[in-house]
Amino acid sequence: MRVQTDNIELLVRNVKEYAKQYWRDLSDKTKEELEKRSKNLIDENIWNAQINDILEIYAAWVPAPSDSNGKTYPKQRRRLMELLSARKHTRDFRPGQGFAGVPKSLLDGARESVLQWNSHTEKILIKQGIRPGEPLDADKPGEPLDATGLIKRIAVGERSYPSVARIAADPWLRQLDDSDRQALCRSAEKIPKDVISRINIETYKQFKDFRYDGTLLYKDRHPTILKDAGRSENDQTLESLREELSELTKKPGIPDPSPYLAILCADGDRIGDALNRIDTLEKHQQFSRRLSTFAEEAREIVQTHQGVAVYTGGDDVLAFVPIDHCLTCARALHDAFSQFLADFSDEAGNPPTLSVGIAIGHFMEPLEELRRFGKEAERKAKGEERNGLAVVLHPRGGGTLHYRASWMTAPDQRIQTWVRAFQEGELPTGLPHDLDQLLALYAHFEEPLVKDVQRLLRVKGIEHPALATRIEQVSPRCAMQQLAKELLLASRLAAYLPPLQETK
Repeated sequence: MRVQTDNIELLVRNVKEYAKQYWRDLSDKTKEELEKRSKNLIDENIWNAQINDILEIYAAWVPAPSDSNGKTYPKQRRRLMELLSARKHTRDFRPGQGFAGVPKSLLDGARESVLQWNSHTEKILIKQGIRPGEPLDADKPGEPLDATGLIKRIAVGERSYPSVARIAADPWLRQLDDSDRQALCRSAEKIPKDVISRINIETYKQFKDFRYDGTLLYKDRHPTILKDAGRSENDQTLESLREELSELTKKPGIPDPSPYLAILCADGDRIGDALNRIDTLEKHQQFSRRLSTFAEEAREIVQTHQGVAVYTGGDDVLAFVPIDHCLTCARALHDAFSQFLADFSDEAGNPPTLSVGIAIGHFMEPLEELRRFGKEAERKAKGEERNGLAVVLHPRGGGTLHYRASWMTAPDQRIQTWVRAFQEGELPTGLPHDLDQLLALYAHFEEPLVKDVQRLLRVKGIEHPALATRIEQVSPRCAMQQLAKELLLASRLAAYLPPLQETK
C-alpha cells in the first residue's frame, strides 16, 4: 500500500484503516472457522458490538527539526509527547453496550462472553480447545470468552501454546533418563488430540523432548482432563500413562513433579530520563533500534532458559519460566538490556537498567492471577531505587514471601548458592526459622547479633564458608533480616526442585 509520505494526516488515516482491516480479517476468519461446525456457537449481537469497539489508535505530529546543534530536537519531542498525551485524554468516547445476565470473559472480566454454551455446542467448543466448566449447563458456561479471547484462540489455527503445567514440569522432565522420557512420550502420543493438546515444536523447540500438555504429568489432574474431554471417569485413555508415572516416581530421587513455575516481568528503569538526554533524531532512532533488538534477544534468552516469552516489546518482558532457570534468565535479561543501551549512559556513565520481578505460583492458579503476581513482583523490583530483582513466592498453602535486592549486590548468585547448599544438605531446612527466632530476641538492640548467629551455626554444626563470610558482612539487624529472608526463599525453591544429584 503506497501513501503520500509528505501528507502525515493521510499516512495516519491509512495506518488506522490497515489496522482495522487486519482486525476484521482475523475476526472473519474466526467466525468462518466456527460456522463450519455450527451456526449457533456465538451470539451475533454481542460479537458485532465488541468487534467494532476494540482498537484505539492515537496519533500526533510536529515538524522535524532541521538544525543539528541538539537544541531544537528535545524541545520538539517534548511538544510531541504533550500533544499525544492530550489526544489520548480527549478520546471520542462511545457509550458502552452491556448485556445483562451474560457471563464476563474468563480472561479479564472486562467484556461479556460471545459464546452460546449449551448441550448442542459443548462438544464443538471442546474440540476448539475451549473447556467446559464444573458443573456444565446452559446458565454456567465453562470457559466464557469475549470476541478478543476467542479470536486469539481460534484465528491462529491449532492451539499449540505450551501450558503453564508443561513449564512447571520442565525441571522434573529434564532430570529423567532419556529412556524414561521417551517411554512417557510413547504413552502420551497414543492419547487422542481431543483429550490433550500438542505443542508446536517448530515454534517451541525447547519442548521437543516432551511436546504434550504438562497437565498429563500430574496424576491428580487426570479425572479433570477426562471430564473436560467429555469422557467418563472410568475411561481408560490415560491408564497407561498413569501406570508409567507411578513406576517412575517409585524410583529413588524421582518425586512427583512440582506444580510451581515462575512468572517473570521486567521493565526498563527511567527510560524517560534516557530519552530526555537524546538531542538528535538520529540518536533517537538508534535508541529505538536498540530497544527493538533487545526485544528480539529477550525472546531468545527466555527460550534458551526453557521458558516461553508471552510478550517482549521494547523494554517490557512477560514470560513463564521453569523455577530452576528463573534467576539465570533474569540475570541474562538484565545484562543484555544494559549492554544494548550502553551508548545511552547518564552523566555518571551508568547505562539504563532493567528491573526484574519473579513471581512463583502454582500452575492451577488462573492465568490472570499469575500475571497479577508477576506485575506485583515487578513493582516491588523497581521500588524507589530501580535496578532491582524481586522474588515473590505465592504458595497455595501458607503466607506470601517477598524478597527484593539491588542487582548491584548480585542477589541472584547468592540465592543460587543457598539453593544448592540446601539441595546438597550443607544447610538444614530449619536454619531460616532458627535465624528468625534469634532475630526476634534482638527487636530493640543488635550489638552482639553477629556473634550469636555465628554461635547458632556452631551449635547446629553448620560449616559453609560462603554463609560464614556473608554473616560477617551483615552486622545491622535489617541486613540480617534480609539474609534470613534470602535463606528462607532459597530453602523453598530447593524444595520445589528435583534432587540435585538426579538433574541433568
